[in-house]
Amino acid sequence: MDDATQIDLFRQAVDCIGGQTAAAGALDMSERSVRFLLAGERRLHAGILEAMSRALIDHANVCRALERQLSPAFIENRTAAQAVPPKHDGNRSVKPV
Repeated sequence: MDDATQIDLFRQAVDCIGGQTAAAGALDMSERSVRFLLAGERRLHAGILEAMSRALIDHANVCRALERQLSPAFIENRTAAQAVPPKHDGNRSVKPV
């Protein structure tokens, strides 16, 4: 892999983590250091890449857990109003017979 490709992937990772401030916190470095890395002014060494990989995995785990708690595909995540499918007119109420 060339340097430019690696920096671009690192930039995508920084964006995915939540931006430079969040990435700096995850990498235990200053935002200024993250900017230097993104600009190619400092070398992306293996330790930084390993730390970013761990941060991405942690972020993915949090996202997966939230998805499992929010997804209406799991019946226990639905509210009482969401348990009744909407009618074609959008009305959820059940009319008496």
